[in-house]
Amino acid sequence: MKHLLLIIPIILLFFFSSCLDSNDPPGIDNTADIEFLEQNAQQEGVTVTNSGLQYRILQESDGARPTLQDTVVVHYTGELVSGEVFDSSIARGEPATFPVNGLIEGFTEGLLLMNRGSIYELVIPAYLGYGNNYAGSIYPGATLIFEVQLLEILGLTDEEEEEEEEEEEEEE
Repeated sequence: MKHLLLIIPIILLFFFSSCLDSNDPPGIDNTADIEFLEQNAQQEGVTVTNSGLQYRILQESDGARPTLQDTVVVHYTGELVSGEVFDSSIARGEPATFPVNGLIEGFTEGLLLMNRGSIYELVIPAYLGYGNNYAGSIYPGATLIFEVQLLEILGLTDEEEEEEEEEEEEEE
């Protein structure tokens, strides 16, 4: 009996440590997410960044671009590869205000590519999103799809925006 009491903790330790070593949470099948990323990357108009973020420009604009230090006002809809909408400022009827550097990595990277007034589709692999964590109805390993419209960069006056646009034109 004493040996059995010593063996059980060892077995449990081995079991839980093997679960922790896995990249996929137990019971989660992310095959659809992986397939979606592979297929989407091949679609016309989709650009894949070095990090793996996929984006498509739905409406381009020549407004100013945000920086990591900025706070932005956006309209967005976020959904899973199944088409389930998990969040939407449009459905709430009110744009959302976020600090650019306070978001998941893929959303931040996407915002930094956008000009004020543009609309992008961002496809964010799990490792640039919530990883292997649950976040509300977002399951571990989920690929996130956002349609984002950058409405405003807070604190940026019209004069500052014009100066930024002129600097960008000079750089090109």
